[in-house]
Amino acid sequence: NIVKEILGRGNYVFPPEASMRLETDLGAYALGNVPNWRWTNVCGYHISETGAETDPILEIAITMEMALTSLRWLRPKVSADDFAVAAGSITFFMSSGIDIPRQTAKFLAYSRFWPMLLKDEFGLDKVGIRQRDGNVKMVKPRFVYGLQVSSVNLPQQRYGLNRVRIALEMLPAVLLPES
Repeated sequence: NIVKEILGRGNYVFPPEASMRLETDLGAYALGNVPNWRWTNVCGYHISETGAETDPILEIAITMEMALTSLRWLRPKVSADDFAVAAGSITFFMSSGIDIPRQTAKFLAYSRFWPMLLKDEFGLDKVGIRQRDGNVKMVKPRFVYGLQVSSVNLPQQRYGLNRVRIALEMLPAVLLPES
């Protein structure tokens, strides 16, 4: 997801419109030619690290809008069936911090909002998941994400304690039944 470079880091190789075109052209190609490839990974981690970690609502809003924008740009480039597969194959890269109640609420919100947004924006009650045999299975949308814990609280001198902190920071994501 090239847009996260613009929003999260303030730098880019291509301007926003060209970046969206590149991302979705590659996505359209992949959907037709590289069937088991997930065409984009939306990086909420970068949004969090630029200051949104203090405002989970802002982090969720920006991350979800990046995903929806990618899908809006992709939709006219692919068939309805490939679009359902595209929506089902989006993944997210998220950040988790030490505030367990706040992080748990954040991941719960993500996992509940994503299916609602797909239905409201695109009418998708089900999304396609490409099976290893090439067939597509239609399933309820799911928020699929990878997680990186925030390393801000990990002093080098406290290696043993850092392992406990890392375990606590990933706990909110592990506890959710939707994960």
